[in-house]
Amino acid sequence: MASHSTATDWQSKILKKEYQNWLAVGHALSLMCDGVRPYIEREMKVFHQALLANLATVPPCTCPRPPKHGCAWAAQLTRCHIGGKPNSPKWHQSDSSKWTDPNQGYWEVAKLFMSDLGPSKATVVDASTTDCTGLTNLMFWCCHFRVQVHLVKAVQETRNTKWGHAARQELTDGEKADALTAIRNLLQDRELDADNNAKAALAEIDLMEKDFDARSIERKVLADFQVTVCSQLDGIDGEMKDLKRNCRNESNEVQKKLSSLEICQTNELKLLQSIDDRMEEEKIRNISCAKQVSNLARWAFRRTKQFLVGNLRSLNTKSLAVWMVIMILMGCFRCLSHNSYNDGCPLEGGSVPFDTKEFNFTSYLNAARESFTGRFWLYNELESLVMKQDSAGGVVVVGEPGTGKSALSAQLICSRSSNSFIHKRIIGYHLCKYSDKATQDPGRFVRNLVDLMARGVPEYGVLVSNSSFILNILERSCLRDPYECFEQAVVAPLWQLKNDLQYYFIVIDALDECSSDDGGIAIVQFIEKTFKRLPKWIRLVMTSRNDSNVLKRFSNIPKMHLSSTDERNLQDIEIFIATKLFEDAPILERLKVMLGFISGEEISYLTNKLLSQSQGNFLFVKEMFHFWKDDWNNQVDFNQLPKTIGGIYESYLRRVYGSREKFKPALAVLEVMVAAFEPMQIDRLFQILKLQEKIDYEYDFVYALKGLSHFIRYREDNTITIFHLSFIEWLTSSVNLGNPYYVSRSHGHRRLAEHYLSVIKKAQNSSMDIYRLAQHVSFEEGDDNHLEEFENINASYINATIDRDNRTLLHLAAANSNRKILQILIPAFESIDCEDNYGFTPGFVAAMNGLTENVELLISKGADINHRTKPPPSPLLNDAVVLGDPIERAKTAFWNSSMMHAAASGGHIDVVQALLKRNASFRDVNGVNLTAIQLAAQNGHVKVVQVLYKRGAQVDHVSLQHAAAGGHTDVVKFLLKTGVVDTCMRCDGSFYWLANRVRYQTKLSFNSSDVVDYILSDDMYKILCQSALHLAVARNHTEVAKLLLSQEEKTVHCTDFTDRTPLHEAVRQNHVEMADVLIQSGARISQKCRLFQNLSFSDNRTMKECETKYDFLSISEEVEYNKDLCHCGSTPLLLAARYGHTEVGSLLLRYGAKAHDQDCQGATPLHVAACHGHYRFIRWLISQRPSLHVNSRSQNQSTPLHSGAICKINKAIKPLIDMGASIYDTDQYEMTPLHYSVLNAFENIDVVLGLSEIFNEPYVPKAVRNYRINR
Repeated sequence: MASHSTATDWQSKILKKEYQNWLAVGHALSLMCDGVRPYIEREMKVFHQALLANLATVPPCTCPRPPKHGCAWAAQLTRCHIGGKPNSPKWHQSDSSKWTDPNQGYWEVAKLFMSDLGPSKATVVDASTTDCTGLTNLMFWCCHFRVQVHLVKAVQETRNTKWGHAARQELTDGEKADALTAIRNLLQDRELDADNNAKAALAEIDLMEKDFDARSIERKVLADFQVTVCSQLDGIDGEMKDLKRNCRNESNEVQKKLSSLEICQTNELKLLQSIDDRMEEEKIRNISCAKQVSNLARWAFRRTKQFLVGNLRSLNTKSLAVWMVIMILMGCFRCLSHNSYNDGCPLEGGSVPFDTKEFNFTSYLNAARESFTGRFWLYNELESLVMKQDSAGGVVVVGEPGTGKSALSAQLICSRSSNSFIHKRIIGYHLCKYSDKATQDPGRFVRNLVDLMARGVPEYGVLVSNSSFILNILERSCLRDPYECFEQAVVAPLWQLKNDLQYYFIVIDALDECSSDDGGIAIVQFIEKTFKRLPKWIRLVMTSRNDSNVLKRFSNIPKMHLSSTDERNLQDIEIFIATKLFEDAPILERLKVMLGFISGEEISYLTNKLLSQSQGNFLFVKEMFHFWKDDWNNQVDFNQLPKTIGGIYESYLRRVYGSREKFKPALAVLEVMVAAFEPMQIDRLFQILKLQEKIDYEYDFVYALKGLSHFIRYREDNTITIFHLSFIEWLTSSVNLGNPYYVSRSHGHRRLAEHYLSVIKKAQNSSMDIYRLAQHVSFEEGDDNHLEEFENINASYINATIDRDNRTLLHLAAANSNRKILQILIPAFESIDCEDNYGFTPGFVAAMNGLTENVELLISKGADINHRTKPPPSPLLNDAVVLGDPIERAKTAFWNSSMMHAAASGGHIDVVQALLKRNASFRDVNGVNLTAIQLAAQNGHVKVVQVLYKRGAQVDHVSLQHAAAGGHTDVVKFLLKTGVVDTCMRCDGSFYWLANRVRYQTKLSFNSSDVVDYILSDDMYKILCQSALHLAVARNHTEVAKLLLSQEEKTVHCTDFTDRTPLHEAVRQNHVEMADVLIQSGARISQKCRLFQNLSFSDNRTMKECETKYDFLSISEEVEYNKDLCHCGSTPLLLAARYGHTEVGSLLLRYGAKAHDQDCQGATPLHVAACHGHYRFIRWLISQRPSLHVNSRSQNQSTPLHSGAICKINKAIKPLIDMGASIYDTDQYEMTPLHYSVLNAFENIDVVLGLSEIFNEPYVPKAVRNYRINR
């Protein structure tokens, strides 16, 4: 006796190969349409523009009876239709009055080439709202499209005949192959060959074939098919009505036609009903839990009442209750498949014209997404948080180990069912892996990020590939100087992209695993310093454990805590448990036997027991199910479940191996893997084990790996890693010492050291093998044999340079927190201060990375604490360093810097104190004329500032400016306490600080024989005459501004190079709160800009002219200097009008700003706003001050419409006319707005002329009339 349930029907149908083939073809058709829609949309607009141009001299179509069009437009469109009757243009479904509409006309024309749209014709307005049939008909019948017709025809036959009318929605393997070939052929047509969207569709189809998941795409395919069937039904219904209405005599021929249509209608209705039923079944598996219970209760009554009534006598009450509970529980979960429709990691595919790919994370992502469940609430919160304007560039998702942070990231990267808004805008990502040190290298991170972004943003890829300078940096400098590499290869190209204010995202998973304990520049530190340089439309989504060392570096970035006790988290785990129980039939059957399946409460008990034991930890539950799934021989005691994730690991290993003796083969494998610094090649792992073990590959080694299969992840490059950091932590924990399954890292390092020794004996000149040997020897405990053998290696192999930058192994060791490596390597070096090409010594590298023990060790061996790196490259060189931004470059290049400069800049207080104990110099300036204390202030390191100040370092206004610009409140507060005062800057254009020297940034091409005294100085604040308050206001550092305003000598009235006060600057930036603070501190809302420090000069300058002060700006600096000036007479309110800032404008009005203020040219806020096209501001200001009106006059009697017409930056004046602006008013020169439109390259003439004719205005200047006649 069996019950035939909906779930059973669904399962049997979805598992049928022929049905899966049908779904695959349907999905491929959908992907194809997504791929060609942008092309079709683009081409139809081109076609429509051509029609408008060709038919410009003829009137629009006004034919009263659409079926009998006879106008010129209809004649032209008929010629463009390649079919005759009955395939002539479908006049009845296109609104001819819209054919000439510049916005809607193109798709009204497109409808003429489609088959009958039925009632849906009103909703078909562009390519995105047109189905596959309509799109292929358009490409087939319209002569404008150059896609090969036979390829379109093949897809039409596939779509309409082979797929659309497939019996029972099933296709054979051969039919599927033919269909996919037809689709691919169309996408690969020469017309679409270079189209990125078509390429993406092809890639998606290839991905679908490789990793097909019928469940995840079924609903989408059925929904598309449902729309098509409904459309066909509408067409049949319309044809039947037309036939009955138009054919009054019911002849045999008419009756036959009606009968045929009724049969078609019946078949289509049956097909539609089957689709509806199928979708309802599928929907039951995906609706919210509360809704499912209600729906399933009704379903259970409707679908099973006959079964239950007929079998009441054979079922006892308890069994009946159990089956009812099971029926409901099976619907009460929602599990997202790890292959949701259109899923995948597309950024891993494709190709770019350069090779910087460092990682392939596909296997990691797929493993992390296994059985992904729920989290919709989390994704919604994430989107809300990351889109806030004040989210400081991103969000950090914080959670404890096992809470699902990596799964969250992987699903977000690879599945649009996570959060479609973020998912489709991800342009790069990175996964930090504790067991793979390469993923913790900032240089490799940057190179791989460039590769991913080039695949996701083709325009970015073009910029990179077209720059030999960037390619050279990616090739040569990334690993040595990731900061410069990031600046040139990531930041600079992204700023060049034109972005329409859309946000894009970079996902970085497991920051805590990237906070390297080996020293060097950790990715966490790297991200903190560099990502603030990205455009504001780039947002970061990062995950991390609750590690204070990580989170303190992102104090300004919002945190989203993934709490294990959150009720929504517990609900997700509960759904996951229910899903696993009913998805995995063997587990469920075993539970039924073990529990006796006496009552429904047993299942509920198990779920609650697991949920309670998990303490909100997803990994615990997943591992528990893995443990049960593989445990075929033992009974499970539900009262003795492991209490921790470590308990599960121990139970798993005990079941597989039992005794320590049987665990030994696996132990050897694990010892090596927990000690390795990178994923281990399987063959290399075997060779390492062979050195100490009698082991056979085919029996012992393979068997050992098989036993550990659950804990190992296999990657595409034939390497393996341990699946989760928590397993490594448990294996090697000192708490686990004495446990049969404890694994010693030290033993693993000994095995690896033995391996590298054997390699080096064969080829001693392998520098990186020597370094790896030193690393592993340094971790050995109680065994000096390997150290003695290391000392026997030829010193020339150890101290040789290792790359084109002339670095040595000592430089690498200096950046590693393990001091023992330095101790092992130093004896092979004659000089402890060996320099690379940039003048970096090992001591400098250690100081730069904040490794105090390494610094002290190197100093004790004779390192020069006052050693200087190399100065900036000569400005005579025509290279990108000189042509770019040398000040920004200097921040990571450390030109002419000492160890003190590097340590102070990085905030490494212990290194600074160690250097001070040895009397290191701290007053000298570096390559950009900044002292150590100024560098510390610039980077916000208040403790370093305090220590250096106490030692005697001078604090000054420069320190205050840099601290204020960076928003470092604590540094500003300390500097003010020491007596530093903010002052107005000297602003006479004299470049007083240069004396007789030439600014490095000017990059003048002197003859090599000329002796020129250059100076590179971080002096832009001096040039722009910005006080510390100006800088704080410009960057919206409100708390810093309040501190500066608390001084007795306030700088609230100081002006910069273009005579802007801090209030002007706050208004320009639309910083409302800041403006309020300034006004309350005495800022004058009526103050006007009057003066300008004019440094402009001709590009045609001679050598003699270079003696003037004007030659101290570079070309790019001059452009920036003159780009956004405060025009003479501008008050803060006039600036608000210029930029269209109503929010800060409202504040100014509240404080008494005059809406009639005029600048030096007599323009009012209305005129200024009109000039810049800010019509919203105009409407707002008139609503606030009713005395104003849209025809207000300026000093020269011009109206805002005059301003709008004459300003070339304004491209549209029609909104002003819509507001009632007069086109006839004249200014003092008797000029109307129309005159200025003519003078302004005719850009606004059509609007004004059109209105002139509407009102039969006889006054139209002759020049304008001639323009229109001759055009």
